[in-house]
Amino acid sequence: KEFYLVNNALNNLISACNISVPEMNISYVDSSTTLDEIFVMCETLPFLSQKRMIIAKNYTPLDSNAQNKIIEYLQAYNATTCLVFTSVTLIENASIPCVNCDYLPQNTLQSKIISEAKKLGYEIQLPALNKLIDFCASSITSCMHELDKLVAFCNNNKTITLSDVEQVCCKIDLDANIFELTDAISKKDNSTALAILAHLIKEENTKTIVSMLYNYYRRMFFALANKNRKDEQLATYLGVKPFAIKIAREQAKAIGAEKIMGAMDMLKQIDTATKSSFTSLEQELYLFLFYTLS
Repeated sequence: KEFYLVNNALNNLISACNISVPEMNISYVDSSTTLDEIFVMCETLPFLSQKRMIIAKNYTPLDSNAQNKIIEYLQAYNATTCLVFTSVTLIENASIPCVNCDYLPQNTLQSKIISEAKKLGYEIQLPALNKLIDFCASSITSCMHELDKLVAFCNNNKTITLSDVEQVCCKIDLDANIFELTDAISKKDNSTALAILAHLIKEENTKTIVSMLYNYYRRMFFALANKNRKDEQLATYLGVKPFAIKIAREQAKAIGAEKIMGAMDMLKQIDTATKSSFTSLEQELYLFLFYTLS
């Protein structure tokens, strides 16, 4: 359930396999690819490398029937292929090696945040650390996103205080999830973006999602179009904190002006269409996501 831990585990596996020519030897698939097709792919030999990888991200269903097929494959697997499935459902089967990427214990979570802050050149005071964890409901994925905000907010002040956390962070809510979604889009992390959108559609009012997405893309557009203006000036105009403009600039640079303007136009059309017809808002949101990730 923790996207941060899932991505760390994947990166560790990729590093351990020491794969050469990754563009030829790492393949990503999703649930549209059947298990039988995946097992056939596993038989392909690596190209100028000792190993190749097949990564099935957010793969469903991994029910008992699917698990039996995986166990059968493991009895005569191709040793040059590393096959990885990620799923929000933990596989509890002794025959299938599994990495649990669920919520971390409190002391481990604290150590991870402190370590990540130090890598970025910052220290975080204990009251601030505990408040951050409380706001993020002990989710390391949310804590790391909030840490990015705190670093942007503190700027040259290398110590993160309780006051900083109280000013910048808020309890996990729709705004935090929308930020995580736009961040995944800017990084072209298709599976994470898809999983977050599915969660939002399930838990939230879809019309509110459209409105908040438009506001985020509007912020990125202004950040990109006003490169010579200070963060503080844009923040005042848009009614947000300066650190939010700094992050918007980074995301906008990754996404690009053409894609941002296209996304804004599409969100406007979605809003208009759903008010004047029986268009499925859920379907339109998925089409919007596929557009932004294409």
